[in-house]
Amino acid sequence: MPNAKTAAKPSAASSRFAVEARELTRLARAAKKEAEKEAKGGDDPGVAYQRLAHFAKLHGTQELGERAALALGYYDYNDGRYTQARQWLDEAKPQELLAQYVLFWSAQVDRNLNNNAAALAELQQLREQYPQSVLASVAFQALAETAIAANQPQVALDALATAKSIETNPTLLFLRAQAHEQAKDLISAAGDYLEVYNRFPTSTQADEAGQKIAYLQSVMGNTFPQPPASDKLLRANTLFEAHQWQQAEDAFTSALPSLTGEDKDEAQLRSDYCQARLGGGAAQLSSLAFTEPEIEAERLYDVVQIYWLLNNDANMNATVAQMLTRAPQSTWTERALFSLGNYYWVNMQRDKAAAEYQQIVDKFPVSEDAINAEWRVAWTAYLDRAPIAQQLLEKFLRDNPNAGYTPDALYWLGRLAQKKRSAADAAIARAYFKKLLERFPNNYFAHYAELRLRELRPGRVEKLDILDAISRVPRARTVLKSTPEEALPFLRRSLALETIGFDDDALLELHAAYDQTHAASLQMTLARVAVNGEKYGSAMVAVRNIYPSIEARPYSTVPREVWLLAFPLPYRAQILADARRTRTDPMVLAGLMHQESTFEKDAHSYANAYGLMQLIPETAELYARKLRIGFSSEQQLLDPVYNLRLGTVYFGDLMRSFHTPEAALAAYNAGEPRVTAWQAGQNYAELPEFVESIPFTQTREYVEIVMRNAFIYRRLYGLR
Repeated sequence: MPNAKTAAKPSAASSRFAVEARELTRLARAAKKEAEKEAKGGDDPGVAYQRLAHFAKLHGTQELGERAALALGYYDYNDGRYTQARQWLDEAKPQELLAQYVLFWSAQVDRNLNNNAAALAELQQLREQYPQSVLASVAFQALAETAIAANQPQVALDALATAKSIETNPTLLFLRAQAHEQAKDLISAAGDYLEVYNRFPTSTQADEAGQKIAYLQSVMGNTFPQPPASDKLLRANTLFEAHQWQQAEDAFTSALPSLTGEDKDEAQLRSDYCQARLGGGAAQLSSLAFTEPEIEAERLYDVVQIYWLLNNDANMNATVAQMLTRAPQSTWTERALFSLGNYYWVNMQRDKAAAEYQQIVDKFPVSEDAINAEWRVAWTAYLDRAPIAQQLLEKFLRDNPNAGYTPDALYWLGRLAQKKRSAADAAIARAYFKKLLERFPNNYFAHYAELRLRELRPGRVEKLDILDAISRVPRARTVLKSTPEEALPFLRRSLALETIGFDDDALLELHAAYDQTHAASLQMTLARVAVNGEKYGSAMVAVRNIYPSIEARPYSTVPREVWLLAFPLPYRAQILADARRTRTDPMVLAGLMHQESTFEKDAHSYANAYGLMQLIPETAELYARKLRIGFSSEQQLLDPVYNLRLGTVYFGDLMRSFHTPEAALAAYNAGEPRVTAWQAGQNYAELPEFVESIPFTQTREYVEIVMRNAFIYRRLYGLR
């Protein structure tokens, strides 16, 4: 029996395996990057692929060779080389640890080779042998699709019958409809197509479901099942909430003949509102009247919204006055008051806005808008240098000690006390600033509170009971060093998947392990794997599960590794080079990308912005011309080097136009003309006053968050 010292040493075989595994990881990741750069469509594989293939053949039937074969089969599949993919996956079949992945990708290859029977057998084997697999949901869908492609609708229906929550999944519902149609059960097919069309009108399957419904109506005639009026109304309301005005208007028009009572009134109102949003103006909405008080209140609220779009504040005021008379307690009236206040707020007419907000504070103190309204009343008083400002800010803090505006209130109360210049007031100012630094150490206003404390110099700190109600930072979770036994199979597969660059799948395995055990240690593992796979957003989410509100924690109370996972700095060399070239702060650029894209190079937003710095194509094309570099398509913006080059030049121009990072960030988020308007004619006493006064909540929060990120990056990486 070996002694303890000998046993502690790794065997030569395990050491050799570790070295070869690292080599496999290096080769697989190189092949992955090469595959991402190459155009798809059957091109010959590149040098990195060839090196990985050499590794696979060199290690033959060994475990690492089989893993390499799996990776090669996957890359060939993605590049459309299906016959070659089939050969590699056959070589990977002896692989035990990742057998379910070999089965799944073998099935995908066979589907593309029109070997549907083989694909079906592989997918059924996957379901039977690995029922708890993380691939279960995608394999389930693939099985149904393959069965339909193989003209075996009953196989698809049998599989779909075991699906959980199929009624909430438009993809599976659509597949079931297709299977019913293929099986000649047109009644059931029509029912499922109608479910997709009416209950999930914004899904990717909705349009095709609509085409299928039209076809089945022509085939079935009077036997086609008529959907209940409630389903038609659900479709219309879903489209309405999604602001798809034309589709919603069409849906309401279709639903109206089958509706009665309040449902009909509501549908008519919303149909007319859609027409108004499509350019019809307020006339038709203004001419309507409903006997049900809440529907009538909603109508008047809609009229206010249309007058907002028309910049007609006189009619907005008149309509709100009607609402206060007719429906003084309605939530629609409260919303109309807030809309009118917001209209004045964004047009920099703060006193008029404050008058509307004050009505919300007085009449609707528990409404969801009351906190914003109360804060804006107090802030307007501060900007007006009104004597009542301190009283309003103190009242706000007492009423809402844990609101999003708490750090703001602490800072501005501290500033009011500091400006009084007496020793007693200096002690009060220190109390506010110190509380801000203690409770919100990385907040935007904490940075300025630190500067103010230096101005005040050390001295007495007043004890203020108003600060006692501010809650503490949530406790961090305990991270155990050991891994629960039931998580080990998932963890082993995750490690194996990492060796071949299957990072998304490795994360899925870790998520599954966490779902079973809820062990915080797995979140740290997940974060590390995510960073290795350049999934920085996933890493940020994972560490926040252990350290909620991490930004509100003192730096010293969180392990440095956690900070680095929550605030990674990929593309560091490129960021520094572009920052030097454009004379911008690299840490502000890092903070911007952290907020815009979480450093996901292929990020694409609903606003059609692309890449690390979330550039819209029009801006990118403008700056590409300025730099005399080519711009041919949005896909170029997913290249991190290209995106950073254009984005930093753009941000550099904004810095030269607006002079401060805060104003430049506001312009980056909301547009240059708006920031010019927000600054025109204003006399802000300090930069934080401008930030606090940004009238768009989203933009104000964006500026504060990016600057906070920059402070943290500077602390972590020591760069300027």
